[in-house]
Amino acid sequence: MNYKLPYFKYFECLVFGIFFSAPQKSSVRLRHRRYFLTALKTIAVFLLISGKLSAQVTPFFDRFPVIDSLNDGFSIHGHSLVYFKNNEYIKEAYPGFSALGANNELSVSYKKQGHSFTGGIFYQFVFGRPLRSVVLPILSYQYKLTKDLKVVLGTLEGPAEHRLSQELQGVDAYLANPIEYGAQFKYTPKWVDADVWINWRENIVTGDSAQEKFTQGSNFNFHLFDKNDWKIDANATALFYHFGGQIDISEAHVVSLINYGLGISVSKKAGKWNNTVSYNYSGFKNDEDYTLVPWDKGFGHSLTLDVDNNTWYFGVGYRKFDRYFTLFGDQVFSLINQFTGEIFGTKKELISGSISYQLLGDKNFNINIGSELYYNLPTSQLDYNYSVMGRVKF
Repeated sequence: MNYKLPYFKYFECLVFGIFFSAPQKSSVRLRHRRYFLTALKTIAVFLLISGKLSAQVTPFFDRFPVIDSLNDGFSIHGHSLVYFKNNEYIKEAYPGFSALGANNELSVSYKKQGHSFTGGIFYQFVFGRPLRSVVLPILSYQYKLTKDLKVVLGTLEGPAEHRLSQELQGVDAYLANPIEYGAQFKYTPKWVDADVWINWRENIVTGDSAQEKFTQGSNFNFHLFDKNDWKIDANATALFYHFGGQIDISEAHVVSLINYGLGISVSKKAGKWNNTVSYNYSGFKNDEDYTLVPWDKGFGHSLTLDVDNNTWYFGVGYRKFDRYFTLFGDQVFSLINQFTGEIFGTKKELISGSISYQLLGDKNFNINIGSELYYNLPTSQLDYNYSVMGRVKF
């Protein structure tokens, strides 16, 4: 849908069609079109109030029982995320689609002297016909090497728990693939939250026609200052995506892609409200054999102002991308549709954000409503989505 011409023509006809003749309507439409475009931009800026529920994978999506939260002995854990997310995106952003389903998990843990074993089942169900479902095992071993350092093997604490930016981990990708397998180290003293992991996305055996796939990720969040309700944090992230293998019969090239990010945030608590200004730089490095992307590198800048309390989350954001590509980040930022191979220019300049409201705020039961807007300044295109999500934990 092209909002720049057909949408406004329809809207103006509704407004003026009752009062004017056909020639008058045509004259008014031409004279006032720029006012409608200006009004849309103004409304977009006003409503682009960025809530991290739907715009970013936040602690709302955490699903894994961490070792620090477990009591010694046996315990049972359940988690269910029921979601509805509708993306009304035009062709130049990303194909619009609706996601309606539930991600459910039931597991049993045993903890003793710093060791934790967890086993269970994950069941993903997409509502509607044809019935689509996925069943995956949950099998994890966690061990605290020191007070602040632990290792995780099997089912990882991720991808929600990696705390990646929206440019590197989008909600749509998370809802489709919320389980990771591999190895992980987490180091969490007061001055830093460090997370290093390898997610084995697809393994192969001799003679397979497909390539093996894995992601090696590192994310460091440095706590530089925390005093008198002021906080300053800096972050550094690197993601290496590998496609290859030596025992398959695939003729595809061995490929390695890189996404990386650097950022800083300054926050001030005022009463019940947290106010945060953040800047993030996101980069992309391509392997010469990965022909889907015609560029060898790209980058993006993001500047946001966020305000939140226990119920509301607001903010405004400005983002600019040049030849940027991401495998699992929010695809509305990418200039390439990785599923069709379509390329939509080399640059994007977006005013972006959303608003979210938490209906019920219990630690084990939450319902959130959110909506996002993306206004592309060079093309005057508007994209948006809205979502309703409920989460239950026990």
